Amino acid sequence: MLKRFWSICTVLLLCGVSYAAEDFYTTLEKTENWLKQRYETTSVVYRTRHRKLVKIADSQASDAEKIDALKKEFPEFFSQPEAAPAAKGEKLTIALPNNVKMELVKVEAGTFVMGARDGGNRGNAKEHDVTLTQDFYIGSSEVTQAQYQAVMGNNPSGFRGDDLPVEQVSWSDAMAFCAKLNKMGKAPRGWTFTLPTEAQWEYAARGGNKSRNFTHSGSNDFDEVAWHDGNADKKTHPVAQKKANELGLYDMSGNVWEWCLDLYEVGYARDPEFLTDNRGSFRVNRGGSWYYVAKFCSSASRDCDAPGFCDDDVGFRVALVSAQ
Repeated sequence: MLKRFWSICTVLLLCGVSYAAEDFYTTLEKTENWLKQRYETTSVVYRTRHRKLVKIADSQASDAEKIDALKKEFPEFFSQPEAAPAAKGEKLTIALPNNVKMELVKVEAGTFVMGARDGGNRGNAKEHDVTLTQDFYIGSSEVTQAQYQAVMGNNPSGFRGDDLPVEQVSWSDAMAFCAKLNKMGKAPRGWTFTLPTEAQWEYAARGGNKSRNFTHSGSNDFDEVAWHDGNADKKTHPVAQKKANELGLYDMSGNVWEWCLDLYEVGYARDPEFLTDNRGSFRVNRGGSWYYVAKFCSSASRDCDAPGFCDDDVGFRVALVSAQ
Protein backbone atom coordinates (compact mmCIF):
# COMPACT_ATOMS: atom_id res chain seq x y z
CA MET A 1 0.00 0.00 0.00
CA LEU A 2 2.81 2.43 0.85
CA LYS A 3 4.52 1.57 -2.44
CA ARG A 4 1.38 2.61 -4.31
CA PHE A 5 1.27 5.86 -2.30
CA TRP A 6 4.90 6.71 -3.01
CA SER A 7 4.41 6.09 -6.73
CA ILE A 8 1.53 8.57 -6.72
CA CYS A 9 3.73 10.99 -4.76
CA THR A 10 6.47 10.76 -7.40
CA VAL A 11 4.07 11.40 -10.29
CA LEU A 12 2.61 14.46 -8.55
CA LEU A 13 6.03 15.97 -7.92
CA LEU A 14 7.18 15.35 -11.49
CA CYS A 15 4.05 17.06 -12.75
CA GLY A 16 4.84 20.18 -10.77
CA VAL A 17 2.29 19.92 -7.97
CA SER A 18 2.63 22.68 -5.36
CA TYR A 19 5.19 22.56 -2.57
CA ALA A 20 2.40 22.00 -0.05
CA ALA A 21 2.15 18.44 -1.34
CA GLU A 22 5.90 17.93 -1.04
CA ASP A 23 5.69 19.18 2.56
CA PHE A 24 3.23 16.41 3.37
CA TYR A 25 5.42 13.69 1.90
CA THR A 26 8.39 14.98 3.88
CA THR A 27 6.32 14.99 7.06
CA LEU A 28 5.09 11.47 6.36
CA GLU A 29 8.62 10.17 5.84
CA LYS A 30 9.86 11.80 9.06
CA THR A 31 6.95 10.30 10.99
CA GLU A 32 7.65 6.83 9.60
CA ASN A 33 11.36 7.13 10.48
CA TRP A 34 10.42 8.18 14.00
CA LEU A 35 8.21 5.07 14.34
CA LYS A 36 11.12 2.86 13.27
CA GLN A 37 13.40 4.48 15.82
CA ARG A 38 10.85 4.26 18.63
CA TYR A 39 9.64 0.68 18.18
CA GLU A 40 10.99 -2.63 16.96
CA THR A 41 9.58 -3.08 13.47
CA THR A 42 8.51 -6.63 14.34
CA SER A 43 6.53 -5.51 17.41
CA VAL A 44 2.75 -5.43 17.56
CA VAL A 45 2.67 -1.75 18.53
CA TYR A 46 4.83 -0.81 15.55
CA ARG A 47 2.65 -2.75 13.10
CA THR A 48 -0.52 -1.27 14.62
CA ARG A 49 0.72 2.32 14.46
CA HIS A 50 2.24 1.83 11.03
CA ARG A 51 -1.10 0.63 9.67
CA LYS A 52 -2.63 3.89 10.90
CA LEU A 53 0.13 5.81 9.15
CA VAL A 54 -0.60 3.98 5.89
CA LYS A 55 -4.33 4.59 6.27
CA ILE A 56 -3.74 8.35 6.57
CA ALA A 57 -1.35 8.35 3.61
CA ASP A 58 -3.80 6.43 1.41
CA SER A 59 -6.83 8.53 2.31
CA GLN A 60 -8.55 10.91 -0.11
CA ALA A 61 -8.11 13.86 2.24
CA SER A 62 -6.18 16.99 1.28
CA ASP A 63 -2.51 17.24 2.20
CA ALA A 64 -3.31 19.73 4.97
CA GLU A 65 -5.95 17.37 6.39
CA LYS A 66 -3.50 14.47 6.25
CA ILE A 67 -0.91 16.46 8.18
CA ASP A 68 -3.55 17.31 10.80
CA ALA A 69 -4.43 13.62 11.01
CA LEU A 70 -0.75 12.72 11.53
CA LYS A 71 -0.49 15.29 14.32
CA LYS A 72 -3.58 13.87 16.01
CA GLU A 73 -2.43 10.25 15.66
CA PHE A 74 1.23 10.81 16.62
CA PRO A 75 1.20 13.75 19.09
CA GLU A 76 4.37 12.63 20.88
CA PHE A 77 6.34 12.98 17.63
CA PHE A 78 5.04 16.44 16.77
CA SER A 79 5.38 17.82 20.30
CA GLN A 80 9.14 17.25 20.51
CA PRO A 81 11.56 19.87 19.15
CA GLU A 82 13.55 18.99 16.06
CA ALA A 83 17.28 18.99 16.29
CA ALA A 84 18.74 22.48 16.13
CA PRO A 85 18.09 23.85 12.62
CA ALA A 86 21.78 24.26 11.88
CA ALA A 87 24.86 22.44 13.00
CA LYS A 88 27.12 23.85 15.71
CA GLY A 89 28.81 27.02 14.59
CA GLU A 90 26.85 27.29 11.35
CA LYS A 91 24.53 30.02 10.14
CA LEU A 92 20.90 29.46 9.25
CA THR A 93 19.44 31.01 6.10
CA ILE A 94 15.68 31.59 5.86
CA ALA A 95 14.17 31.99 2.40
CA LEU A 96 11.56 34.77 2.23
CA PRO A 97 9.24 35.78 -0.63
CA ASN A 98 10.61 37.81 -3.57
CA ASN A 99 13.92 35.86 -3.48
CA VAL A 100 14.91 37.64 -0.26
CA LYS A 101 16.93 35.78 2.37
CA MET A 102 17.47 36.31 6.09
CA GLU A 103 20.52 34.97 7.93
CA LEU A 104 20.63 33.92 11.58
CA VAL A 105 23.57 32.91 13.74
CA LYS A 106 23.57 30.26 16.46
CA VAL A 107 24.32 31.47 19.98
CA GLU A 108 25.26 28.71 22.39
CA ALA A 109 23.99 28.80 25.98
CA GLY A 110 26.29 30.15 28.67
CA THR A 111 26.90 32.51 31.58
CA PHE A 112 28.01 36.13 31.29
CA VAL A 113 28.23 39.37 33.23
CA MET A 114 25.30 41.53 32.15
CA GLY A 115 25.29 45.28 32.70
CA ALA A 116 27.60 48.28 32.77
CA ARG A 117 31.01 47.11 33.85
CA ASP A 118 32.25 50.69 34.07
CA GLY A 119 29.15 51.90 35.93
CA GLY A 120 28.72 54.72 33.44
CA ASN A 121 25.77 53.67 31.30
CA ARG A 122 22.21 54.89 31.17
CA GLY A 123 19.20 53.01 32.48
CA ASN A 124 20.29 51.35 35.72
CA ALA A 125 22.65 48.90 34.03
CA LYS A 126 24.02 47.32 37.20
CA GLU A 127 26.36 44.41 36.49
CA HIS A 128 25.23 40.94 37.51
CA ASP A 129 25.71 37.30 36.43
CA VAL A 130 23.16 35.80 34.04
CA THR A 131 22.97 32.20 32.84
CA LEU A 132 21.11 31.33 29.64
CA THR A 133 20.32 27.61 29.60
CA GLN A 134 19.15 27.21 26.00
CA ASP A 135 20.86 27.82 22.68
CA PHE A 136 19.11 30.27 20.36
CA TYR A 137 19.55 31.93 16.99
CA ILE A 138 19.63 35.66 16.30
CA GLY A 139 19.63 37.70 13.11
CA SER A 140 23.12 38.40 11.79
CA SER A 141 21.89 41.93 11.07
CA GLU A 142 18.95 44.16 11.78
CA VAL A 143 15.85 43.35 9.73
CA THR A 144 16.24 45.15 6.41
CA GLN A 145 13.60 46.99 4.47
CA ALA A 146 13.67 44.29 1.76
CA GLN A 147 13.04 41.59 4.38
CA TYR A 148 10.25 43.54 6.03
CA GLN A 149 8.60 44.27 2.68
CA ALA A 150 8.83 40.60 1.67
CA VAL A 151 7.06 39.44 4.82
CA MET A 152 4.67 42.29 5.67
CA GLY A 153 3.97 43.74 2.22
CA ASN A 154 4.82 47.32 3.22
CA ASN A 155 7.76 49.50 4.22
CA PRO A 156 7.19 52.22 6.84
CA SER A 157 10.78 53.52 6.83
CA GLY A 158 11.73 57.18 6.56
CA PHE A 159 15.13 56.47 4.99
CA ARG A 160 14.70 54.28 1.93
CA GLY A 161 16.84 51.42 0.60
CA ASP A 162 16.48 47.64 0.43
CA ASP A 163 19.63 47.03 2.50
CA LEU A 164 18.93 49.72 5.06
CA PRO A 165 17.46 48.61 8.39
CA VAL A 166 13.70 48.97 8.56
CA GLU A 167 12.72 51.76 10.98
CA GLN A 168 9.59 53.61 12.01
CA VAL A 169 8.44 50.24 13.40
CA SER A 170 6.92 49.83 16.84
CA TRP A 171 7.45 46.93 19.22
CA SER A 172 4.01 45.70 18.16
CA ASP A 173 5.05 45.89 14.49
CA ALA A 174 8.20 43.89 15.23
CA MET A 175 6.20 41.20 17.03
CA ALA A 176 3.72 41.08 14.13
CA PHE A 177 6.66 40.45 11.77
CA CYS A 178 7.79 37.51 13.93
CA ALA A 179 4.24 36.15 14.09
CA LYS A 180 3.95 36.36 10.30
CA LEU A 181 7.21 34.41 9.87
CA ASN A 182 5.77 31.67 12.11
CA LYS A 183 2.46 31.67 10.23
CA MET A 184 4.35 31.36 6.93
CA GLY A 185 6.03 28.21 8.29
CA LYS A 186 9.52 29.69 8.26
CA ALA A 187 10.43 28.41 11.74
CA PRO A 188 11.67 24.81 11.97
CA ARG A 189 9.32 22.51 13.89
CA GLY A 190 9.77 22.98 17.62
CA TRP A 191 11.17 26.52 17.17
CA THR A 192 9.54 29.94 16.98
CA PHE A 193 10.47 33.40 15.80
CA THR A 194 10.25 36.22 18.33
CA LEU A 195 12.24 39.18 19.55
CA PRO A 196 15.31 38.41 21.67
CA THR A 197 15.02 38.94 25.39
CA GLU A 198 17.20 41.72 26.74
CA ALA A 199 19.57 39.13 28.22
CA GLN A 200 19.77 37.20 24.94
CA TRP A 201 20.43 40.43 23.08
CA GLU A 202 23.26 41.55 25.37
CA TYR A 203 24.83 38.08 25.53
CA ALA A 204 24.87 37.97 21.72
CA ALA A 205 26.13 41.56 21.47
CA ARG A 206 29.03 40.70 23.78
CA GLY A 207 29.98 37.74 21.60
CA GLY A 208 28.38 34.90 23.59
CA ASN A 209 30.89 32.31 24.77
CA LYS A 210 33.42 33.76 22.32
CA SER A 211 33.38 37.16 24.00
CA ARG A 212 36.57 39.21 24.18
CA ASN A 213 34.94 41.69 26.58
CA PHE A 214 34.78 44.70 24.28
CA THR A 215 32.84 47.80 25.35
CA HIS A 216 30.98 47.93 22.06
CA SER A 217 29.76 44.93 20.11
CA GLY A 218 32.91 43.60 18.45
CA SER A 219 35.46 46.27 19.32
CA ASN A 220 36.60 48.97 21.71
CA ASP A 221 37.00 51.20 18.65
CA PHE A 222 33.51 52.67 18.24
CA ASP A 223 34.01 53.76 14.61
CA GLU A 224 35.05 50.23 13.64
CA VAL A 225 31.71 48.66 14.49
CA ALA A 226 29.04 51.38 14.66
CA TRP A 227 27.20 54.08 12.76
CA HIS A 228 26.72 56.89 15.29
CA ASP A 229 26.24 60.63 15.51
CA GLY A 230 29.87 61.28 14.62
CA ASN A 231 30.02 59.32 11.34
CA ALA A 232 26.50 58.52 10.13
CA ASP A 233 25.68 61.86 8.47
CA LYS A 234 22.29 61.89 10.24
CA LYS A 235 20.91 58.77 8.57
CA THR A 236 20.86 54.98 8.67
CA HIS A 237 23.33 52.94 6.63
CA PRO A 238 23.16 49.55 4.88
CA VAL A 239 23.49 46.67 7.32
CA ALA A 240 26.67 44.60 7.65
CA GLN A 241 29.03 47.33 6.41
CA LYS A 242 30.93 47.66 9.68
CA LYS A 243 33.03 45.00 11.41
CA ALA A 244 31.11 42.02 12.85
CA ASN A 245 31.44 40.94 16.47
CA GLU A 246 32.89 37.64 17.70
CA LEU A 247 29.77 35.70 16.62
CA GLY A 248 29.49 37.31 13.19
CA LEU A 249 26.72 39.75 14.18
CA TYR A 250 26.62 43.21 12.63
CA ASP A 251 25.39 46.61 13.84
CA MET A 252 24.53 45.63 17.39
CA SER A 253 26.14 48.94 18.30
CA GLY A 254 24.63 51.90 16.47
CA ASN A 255 22.65 52.28 13.23
CA VAL A 256 19.19 51.75 14.83
CA TRP A 257 17.95 50.91 18.31
CA GLU A 258 16.61 47.35 18.48
CA TRP A 259 13.43 46.27 20.23
CA CYS A 260 13.68 43.44 22.77
CA LEU A 261 10.92 41.20 24.07
CA ASP A 262 11.04 42.38 27.70
CA LEU A 263 8.91 44.84 29.55
CA TYR A 264 11.37 47.39 30.93
CA GLU A 265 12.25 46.96 34.60
CA VAL A 266 14.66 49.33 36.32
CA GLY A 267 16.45 46.43 37.99
CA TYR A 268 16.22 44.11 34.94
CA ALA A 269 13.76 41.24 34.48
CA ARG A 270 13.62 38.81 37.42
CA ASP A 271 13.72 35.88 34.99
CA PRO A 272 16.00 37.12 32.18
CA GLU A 273 15.65 34.04 29.97
CA PHE A 274 11.93 33.19 30.09
CA LEU A 275 10.51 36.48 31.46
CA THR A 276 8.12 34.93 33.98
CA ASP A 277 6.56 37.68 36.14
CA ASN A 278 8.06 40.39 33.92
CA ARG A 279 6.43 43.72 34.84
CA GLY A 280 6.28 47.17 33.35
CA SER A 281 4.51 49.23 30.68
CA PHE A 282 7.37 50.13 28.32
CA ARG A 283 9.40 47.76 26.15
CA VAL A 284 13.20 47.54 26.12
CA ASN A 285 15.31 48.69 23.20
CA ARG A 286 19.07 48.24 22.90
CA GLY A 287 22.20 49.16 20.98
CA GLY A 288 21.94 52.88 20.32
CA SER A 289 21.62 54.42 16.86
CA TRP A 290 23.00 56.78 14.23
CA TYR A 291 21.69 59.68 16.34
CA TYR A 292 23.59 58.83 19.56
CA VAL A 293 27.09 59.16 21.02
CA ALA A 294 29.28 56.24 22.06
CA LYS A 295 28.15 55.76 25.66
CA PHE A 296 24.57 55.13 24.54
CA CYS A 297 25.70 52.51 22.00
CA SER A 298 27.64 50.16 24.29
CA SER A 299 26.61 46.54 24.80
CA ALA A 300 25.22 47.43 28.23
CA SER A 301 23.30 50.62 27.44
CA ARG A 302 19.54 50.34 28.00
CA ASP A 303 16.54 52.34 26.84
CA CYS A 304 12.80 51.83 26.57
CA ASP A 305 9.71 53.19 24.85
CA ALA A 306 5.99 52.57 24.71
CA PRO A 307 5.17 49.50 22.58
CA GLY A 308 3.46 51.72 20.00
CA PHE A 309 6.37 54.13 19.68
CA CYS A 310 8.02 54.59 16.26
CA ASP A 311 11.02 56.66 15.14
CA ASP A 312 13.51 56.79 12.30
CA ASP A 313 16.27 55.34 14.48
CA VAL A 314 14.34 52.38 15.94
CA GLY A 315 14.27 48.93 14.30
CA PHE A 316 14.79 45.32 15.39
CA ARG A 317 16.39 41.94 14.70
CA VAL A 318 14.72 38.57 15.15
CA ALA A 319 15.49 35.63 17.41
CA LEU A 320 14.67 31.97 16.84
CA VAL A 321 14.11 30.09 20.09
CA SER A 322 12.89 26.71 21.24
CA ALA A 323 9.11 26.62 21.48
CA GLN A 324 9.27 24.23 24.45
